[in-house]
Amino acid sequence: MFSRFASGLVYLILWLSLCLATAVWAEVAVPTLTARVTDLTGTLSASQRSALEGELQAIEARSSNQIAVLMVPSTKPEAIEQYSIRVVDAWKLGQKGKDNGLLLLVAKDDHKVRIEVGYGLEGVIPDAIARQVIDGLITPRFKQGDFAGGLTAGIQQLAFLIEGRAVAKKTAAGTAPEDANVSTLPSLGAEVMDLTEALTEDQVYELRTSLRERGMDRGKPFYVLIVPSTAPETIDQYAARVLKHWGTHDNLDIVRSGVMVIAKDTNTAYVELGLDLQAKWARGASETLVSTIVEPKLVAGDYYGAVQDGILEIGKQIEAANANKTFSERLIEWAGEVPTILVIAVVVVGTALRWFLGPLFGALTTGGLVGAGAWFVSGTIEMALLAGGLSFVFVLVGLLNWIALGLSGSSGGSGSSGGGGSSFSGGGGSFGGGGASGSW
Repeated sequence: MFSRFASGLVYLILWLSLCLATAVWAEVAVPTLTARVTDLTGTLSASQRSALEGELQAIEARSSNQIAVLMVPSTKPEAIEQYSIRVVDAWKLGQKGKDNGLLLLVAKDDHKVRIEVGYGLEGVIPDAIARQVIDGLITPRFKQGDFAGGLTAGIQQLAFLIEGRAVAKKTAAGTAPEDANVSTLPSLGAEVMDLTEALTEDQVYELRTSLRERGMDRGKPFYVLIVPSTAPETIDQYAARVLKHWGTHDNLDIVRSGVMVIAKDTNTAYVELGLDLQAKWARGASETLVSTIVEPKLVAGDYYGAVQDGILEIGKQIEAANANKTFSERLIEWAGEVPTILVIAVVVVGTALRWFLGPLFGALTTGGLVGAGAWFVSGTIEMALLAGGLSFVFVLVGLLNWIALGLSGSSGGSGSSGGGGSSFSGGGGSFGGGGASGSW
């Protein structure tokens, strides 16, 4: 009798999950990409769309970076972050290999906006910077009903940020600093910045990829800067000022960051670390790295090998530092690495259990199941507590309005694409979920 009841319960849960999955995946369709500005809300006038199109086209002509704007009435029942990922997966903004695409998405009726950043631009526009652009430039104008003004201000600031590398090169090459006793400092442009052209474009891309594969672009981000000279300063003085400058002017969390500066005229290198990395790196590791691995290859003219081997060794040091993370640091990192598909699965199953068992017992059951699964996979009690706790809170609190959102359906709307008469398409770029969201 109990066996039959259990089987029936399992079938009922699966059936409810299927029904919920059907509702969840009744998604807003991703429009075909035909222009840099696609307005499905009818908010922008023809002249406003044309002006934005011209701005975005000029940005791509100057820098090869592709930016597109999409305005939809709503992304419900999906969150704007989920819908944004589907859009960039379909549109493939940016050049293949460079991944230098960016999407500015507005869900007008939801009062939501998101900046989705391609892999290749994440070093230039980290999440914190994207959020500042939204909160400081876009949403204040949206609140006043000035959608064209908000989009224009945001696009212009994003263009300034992603084109900063060319500005940095120009500054380093010829502009004298105000104080003749110090060197000019470049803005933070990417994980690997070569202001001397000692590396080819392909080598720079490979080194940036190497940094990302080792997770050195997040958590404890590390950067490489090659400059013609640090004179009249010593290289250690220059490196210290660079890291401080990036923290002040580029909003880098310098406590958890580091930079390896290479001076081409003297073939010397120096590793500057934030306080967090200083406390966790082995004593003398940076000096040993520079003297035994990096500088010998610099002297031999092998700049690519020097940076590549330096990245490998620095990666080992960061891994050792990560092994000494505190409990709270590990929880924060794990929370940031939870895949979207797993969250969707918890939403579907958790909502089914909530319907069948009620809010409290549904949340308790979901939290218990997810926590047990996390403990089985990771083998750590911290991960189990994190996953179980988040699932419990998400089902109990976050899903209280889920049914209402699902029943509201996706809003329709007629609109227009940007003018100009010419077709526009993505270049095969990739996105990894970097960016930020905001509301007004």
